[in-house]
Amino acid sequence: MFDALRKGMLLGIGVATLTEKEIRQSVQALVKRGYIKGEEARKMANQLLSEAKMHKTRLQKLAEEEAKKHFSKLDKASRAELVAMKKRLVALEGKVRQKAIGGARYAAKKFLQKTAPRKKKS
Repeated sequence: MFDALRKGMLLGIGVATLTEKEIRQSVQALVKRGYIKGEEARKMANQLLSEAKMHKTRLQKLAEEEAKKHFSKLDKASRAELVAMKKRLVALEGKVRQKAIGGARYAAKKFLQKTAPRKKKS
């Protein structure tokens, strides 16, 4: 009888989503109705709590796996790829900045050479 009640509660209540308080209240309701006795109630509550935790963990793992599978199909960059791309971008910006500064210096030097008065040869 204990096993049949346990299976019924697992099916009827959806144990993976229950809190400890809800499980204990459900088991106490069975005690009040006379379906089970005190020791059986404690045993059932503990067993349901451990099964709820196990099912919740399994559901979380399955959800993570499914999310990863679907995310990979979207062809989006991962966090590690984004970090690597950001580092590369910063390095390239530095190189461009250095070339721009060097180019500006070169242009200024040429401009000054063209516009500076030349010394007359005597």
